[in-house]
Parts: sequence; C-alpha cells; structure tokens
Amino acid sequence: GTPVVCSKNSSLTEIGADVAFYCNPSSAVDIAEKIKEVCSLSENQRSTLAPKLEDHAKKYTWQKVASETIEVYRKVFKY
Repeated sequence: GTPVVCSKNSSLTEIGADVAFYCNPSSAVDIAEKIKEVCSLSENQRSTLAPKLEDHAKKYTWQKVASETIEVYRKVFKY
C-alpha cells in the first residue's frame, strides 16, 4: 500500500503500470518533485491509492517468478 517513485525510462513502467509515480532518472529535480508529490498526498488520497497498490502488488510473487522461469527452461530445453 506504499506509493512508489520509479524511473519512467525502463521496464519499471511495465511493472508499475498506472499505480507508480514516474520520474526522469537523469533529473535530480524531477526525482525530488515526485518524492515530494508522494509525501504530500492527503490521507484521503493515500486511502484511495493503497488498495490499488496492494492489488497490483499481488500480481508479482516469487512463486510466479519461479513458475514462469521454469516454464522458460522447459520450452528452451523441450521438457
């Protein structure tokens, strides 16, 4: 349920989708502005955003990573 600030020029946009706050990683000013934006969220904004963040995070588990990695190996080695 914690808001995340991350780079908008990497694969993090795929993971963060529409629930992350994106910044230009080459701009200290932009990074600072996004952090300030997250820290300035009202209680109402945080309580609205938290369930969305938690639901989104449930899509990414170590079990899923392991299962998908095994599947790639099976396809590559034709098991």
